[in-house]
Amino acid sequence: YLHAASGINFPDEIAGMPRTSTYDYEVKNPGLGVSLKYELRGRLTADVYVYTAGIKSVPGDARAPLMAQLRTQTEREIMAFAESNKATAQKTESTLLTVQTGAGAVAVLFDAFVLTVASGKTESYVWLWPACGHFMKIRATWRLGAPMDEAALKAFTEAVVRLAAESGCANPQVA
Repeated sequence: YLHAASGINFPDEIAGMPRTSTYDYEVKNPGLGVSLKYELRGRLTADVYVYTAGIKSVPGDARAPLMAQLRTQTEREIMAFAESNKATAQKTESTLLTVQTGAGAVAVLFDAFVLTVASGKTESYVWLWPACGHFMKIRATWRLGAPMDEAALKAFTEAVVRLAAESGCANPQVA
């Protein structure tokens, strides 16, 4: 799938995780962009979002104040989603990561959450960074009771960050 506005070409599979769906929100809701769903053998779902939020000038650094606002908004969305599904969500980690790419180091905001429902707990993660004049967000959640494969998750998320940074867009936003 080629996201024409950013120039990022998303392959059918990234780091062993096949893409199972693509949804274009932009058609009905300008600024909301697209989402691409990738799955790991029925155990992990990872949604990749590429959007502008209607902002004409996306900051070039994950440490920009606007990125902190988007991070807070994402946390509120996760908490609301949990509540609407009779679950609780607790943030367990919040940090700034650096991913090395062929185009340079990329700063990425990272947050981890534990989601608790009556039948157990699972983990959900969010990565947020700017690339190619857009906001990039990955939201990955393990299926309840599924064995977690942290190495596979790291390989996928770092591959997506590298894909965006190395896409050849005019403004890849590397640190």
